[in-house]
Amino acid sequence: FVHAADLRHRHVALVDDAEHVVREVIDKRVRRLAWFASVQMARIVLDAVAISHGLEHFEIIAGTLRQTLGPAFFLVPPIDRYNSCVIYINPDSVSQDQSLFTTLAHEGIPGHLYQNVYFLSQCASDIRKILSFGSYSEGWATYVEHCAYTMDNGLSPALGELLARNASATLGLHALMDINIHYYGWDREQVASYLEQFFDIRGGGVADALFDAMLSSPANYLEYYVGYLEILIMRQQAEETLGDRFEAK
Repeated sequence: FVHAADLRHRHVALVDDAEHVVREVIDKRVRRLAWFASVQMARIVLDAVAISHGLEHFEIIAGTLRQTLGPAFFLVPPIDRYNSCVIYINPDSVSQDQSLFTTLAHEGIPGHLYQNVYFLSQCASDIRKILSFGSYSEGWATYVEHCAYTMDNGLSPALGELLARNASATLGLHALMDINIHYYGWDREQVASYLEQFFDIRGGGVADALFDAMLSSPANYLEYYVGYLEILIMRQQAEETLGDRFEAK
């Protein structure tokens, strides 16, 4: 599933990778799912004008820039029009058995979309609005992406926890290879040797793909992983300090 937002009715819309539409109705007392007939569409436009600091316009667009994009990205809105948001989805980067639930948790709500709309609606400093802190931004989105595995998504709690930890370990491996290649100067053979020794991954295909990915975007994975770790540390500190008074929400 992928997340979108229909805040006009205080609903959350879920759109799966087959472009079916599901609406989750949420109020202060009850949470229930209302399933609507599936529809085929290239994009979903959800207007939300009835809440303060909310979205006026939100689009999920599929099928554009297919040659150059990953699975999805959130287009940061202008600071003077932050309540008009766009998420791009590239169907060519998603296999039929791959869910976009966590990807759109990263790009949408509670990830980048929520992050940007909430911040820009609250921040009074124009200078602060134009400053960018990549590891904070991507660290938060990665943190909530991994949290999405344990949300009410149809998975068992144990499986959700396993998938979250696997996603964290996979991203950590990429960040480690980033350091080893660009700081310590590892070559392809060293990457392949490491993968074989610790992960029993044999053959050069995976190592070459990993090596090439690091070469194309130096320090990119560190921006995500280091920011994610910092937020995990802050949460741990908050839990230890607040004890029983800590609430994740």
